[in-house]
Amino acid sequence: MATITKKDMVLRLANKTGVDKAVCRNVLQTFLDEIAEILKSGDRVEFRHFGVFAPVPRKGRVGRNPKTGTEVVVPPRMGVRFRTGQTLRRLLAGLPAPKFSEEKDEE
Repeated sequence: MATITKKDMVLRLANKTGVDKAVCRNVLQTFLDEIAEILKSGDRVEFRHFGVFAPVPRKGRVGRNPKTGTEVVVPPRMGVRFRTGQTLRRLLAGLPAPKFSEEKDEE
């Protein structure tokens, strides 16, 4: 199982679309920035059939430094939960599923 970086994704998008790599990089970065801003504001980001990104509060707790064994206070923070959509779930399970681009977008 390989790791795909943002640079790899830009190259894949540029090759599939025929669009310049610099343009793809700007579009991808803008897309990621927008998702981050939406989550920061406390709203969910939903891509039908793909999945939902949702901000979730994490409680503060007392942790332990594994090296020294001393207790460390971990403050409360916001995290992000991703829940897969039905089509993505089916693809990951190896079941037949329509391509995302072939589905009708529900509005």
